[in-house]
Amino acid sequence: MPDLKARTQAFWTEVFNEHDVSAAGGFFAAGFVNRNARPGTPTGPEGARQVFSRLWAGCSDMHFDLQEMVAEGDKVVCIGVMTGTHDGPFHGIPATHRSTAARHIHVLTFDETGLITEHLAVRDDVTIFRQLGALPPALASTDPAPAARNQSAPGVA
Repeated sequence: MPDLKARTQAFWTEVFNEHDVSAAGGFFAAGFVNRNARPGTPTGPEGARQVFSRLWAGCSDMHFDLQEMVAEGDKVVCIGVMTGTHDGPFHGIPATHRSTAARHIHVLTFDETGLITEHLAVRDDVTIFRQLGALPPALASTDPAPAARNQSAPGVA
């Protein structure tokens, strides 16, 4: 099996961050399934291209800052921050020209040839929609416990 961390790094660098939909075929298996895609999105590389095109239409400078990878068997967990400027329609919201940044976790499953067969994401969409003005700002908590927990666990936000 190929080095899955290297394949993962190459995917984020060469396809996603370079906004190169033509390179998707070299990374996604014919039966690729995106567990977070909107209903009706096809499987395979074409489905990946459609998802990326929708995302990049809403944030033409969208970028995933890959900060950590954990590989186990055929899966690679990617932890990082997705950033972008909302300069086009995004989930029905007209361009606001606001910057967004939110932590994401992406789990990629690979086949024996190093092609991605499945994608599952955990995203902080609430933060993004607040940054775009589509949701009200977070209310200040009156519970001191979360602040205390965050002090004892550096890097927890």
